[in-house]
Amino acid sequence: MLTEPQFKVLMILFDDKGHAGWELARDVGKRDSYLNLYLGKLMTRKFIIKGGVRKSTKQKRRQGNYGEDPFYLNKDLDILRSIITEMVITNRKYNSGFQFWDIKKSQYIKSMKKIYKDDLDKCLADLSNELYLVKASEIEPNIKELIKIQLDKEPDDSLE
Repeated sequence: MLTEPQFKVLMILFDDKGHAGWELARDVGKRDSYLNLYLGKLMTRKFIIKGGVRKSTKQKRRQGNYGEDPFYLNKDLDILRSIITEMVITNRKYNSGFQFWDIKKSQYIKSMKKIYKDDLDKCLADLSNELYLVKASEIEPNIKELIKIQLDKEPDDSLE
C-alpha cells in the first residue's frame, strides 16, 4: 500500500508536466530529504521515472543556472494498472481523495491514449469493473431501479 506522500506525488504527476523533487516536496508539504525516500521507493517499483536534466525552474541567487531532474509517471500500461490499483487500495483505507474520473481526464491519460489507443480504454474499463469504480451518478439510477423492482414484487408466501 502507498503512503500518503506517495499517493499525493502520484496524483500530482498525473498532469504529465514533470515535477522536480523540490517542487513535489513543496506541494506535498514535506522536506526534500524526507520526500526523496518515498520518491526512491516509487522509482524502485517503476511507478515513476526521472526525465532528462532540464534548466531548473527554481533559480538560486549567486549560483547561476543549475539543472534539475523532473519526475514523471511511467508510461507503461501494466505499471498504470498497478498504480491505480494501489491508489484505490490506499484510498479505501485512508480516504485520501482518489478521483478515478479526474485521472481519466488527465493529461497523462491523454498521452497514454496516443501510445496505447484502444488497449488503454480496455485497461481502464477492466480496472473500473475489477475495483468497483463507478460514479455516484451512475449508481443512483440503478439503486432506484432495484428499489422499484423490490417494491413491485409480490410478497413471498413461502417465507410464512
